Amino acid sequence: MYPVLETFLSFWCLTALSSLDSYVLTFVLQIYGAVTMNNTLCLSIFLAIVHFRGLLWDFSAEITVILFSTLVMGGVAAARTTFPLWMAFIGIALYPISIGLVAFLDYVCGWH
Repeated sequence: MYPVLETFLSFWCLTALSSLDSYVLTFVLQIYGAVTMNNTLCLSIFLAIVHFRGLLWDFSAEITVILFSTLVMGGVAAARTTFPLWMAFIGIALYPISIGLVAFLDYVCGWH
């Protein structure tokens, strides 16, 4: 809750000090920063629990497919600043492709 409140307050304060364009840009960048920090913290806590408890990590195929999907969508997003509707179908198509790729890696290639 605190990052949301901090982001809102900084957005409110910046509107009085600067133009709307720079304010919106700062607000969006603060949201991205808060989301990145939250995901990094949660991932590091999760991986620390797996490591220190000696839990079995049996998700190599799933992680590989997540990285593949992220790289594809990141490449699409980095290539443009505006997105036509047809680009949404790339993201939609990644869902069944990902399921098929996980099944292929698990059952055909023997990844676990």
